[in-house]
Amino acid sequence: MNYGPIRIRAMFFRTSRKGKRKKEKGKRERDALANQYSKALQTEADFVNPVVEWSNSTTPTKKVSFIHNPIERFNKYPIVWRSLVDIAANTNQSVFIQSPYIVPADALKEYVPKKMDSKADWTILTNSTASTPNVIAFSGYLELRDSIVETGAKLYEYSKPYSLHGKSVVYDQRLSAVGSYNLDSRSAFLNTESMVVIDSEAFAAQLTGAIESKISNSTLVADNKKYIEPPEDQKKEESFFKSTFLNALSKVTVYLNRFI
Repeated sequence: MNYGPIRIRAMFFRTSRKGKRKKEKGKRERDALANQYSKALQTEADFVNPVVEWSNSTTPTKKVSFIHNPIERFNKYPIVWRSLVDIAANTNQSVFIQSPYIVPADALKEYVPKKMDSKADWTILTNSTASTPNVIAFSGYLELRDSIVETGAKLYEYSKPYSLHGKSVVYDQRLSAVGSYNLDSRSAFLNTESMVVIDSEAFAAQLTGAIESKISNSTLVADNKKYIEPPEDQKKEESFFKSTFLNALSKVTVYLNRFI
């Protein structure tokens, strides 16, 4: 397409004016932040001088590793998922998992080691009908929840009205994995998620304590391949409309669990 000189100049000036407005807006916002920070210094606001004793707020580690999925778009090799299950396959005592969304789709199972025979006790914490903010992901969990129960793990559903959002795993009270990875196909194959793996018994103890504090406000749904307490979505007196909607939606999303 042939743009004449007049039209090209017009496009250039529009772009220049737009760029100038953005710069001016950026300067105004910068000045506003600087003014706010100056006032905070005068009033000795907590966020300006946080009271943190870093020497007392850190723990020693033997090693810290960073793992992440490939950065290309769409279908990725599930490096993070494969790394997490490989570590789990070598555990002997315990595995603590907290994840806001758990959708154990067949696509994930394909990457679990065939000879995986962990002798560890597994504890899994996720959201409940009342607490979940993501109806699509949770509906996928509902339809596949039986497969989680069949693993024999202790399954807890967080029962507070606000949601659980931590993503972490503790292996044998020594290795901890913390990051952005949810236990679902979307995190495994579509998103560029990452996790930090920390070799530290002290850190593992702190993280386990944080998970257990959430468990204290949760319902034990299943243990040893059996349902213990009827899941919250089955309690008609609680969140009837939401649970009905989620159960109906789960009949559809079960066929799309590769993408949620």
